[in-house]
Amino acid sequence: MATSGPPDFGKTNIILKNGYKIPAVGIGTYRVRNYEDMYMLVDGALAAGYRLFDTASVYNNEHWLGAALRTLLPKYELDRRDIFITTKLVKYKIRQNILSDILILDYASSILTQL
Repeated sequence: MATSGPPDFGKTNIILKNGYKIPAVGIGTYRVRNYEDMYMLVDGALAAGYRLFDTASVYNNEHWLGAALRTLLPKYELDRRDIFITTKLVKYKIRQNILSDILILDYASSILTQL
């Protein structure tokens, strides 16, 4: 059976009981170690329809994700409300500078903590 093309990941969501929608497919930033790579990753992901980005404080790249999104969202006629960001905090990393990195993203859609 032939399909009409690749799925549009931006339109595939999981709907929670409270009605909040989370993109069903996302892209991780675990191995991204510099801004140039983050920019290319985010640009390609947005072009492919991805709207969920996963990061963590221990990756030390949340600030690059925030900067890339601020630059690239207008290119795709998107704004912060169109994407979902998941980040993770571990108790030994919860301090002011980590929280300020998250705020660079404007806000995280989901923050997971390990206590």
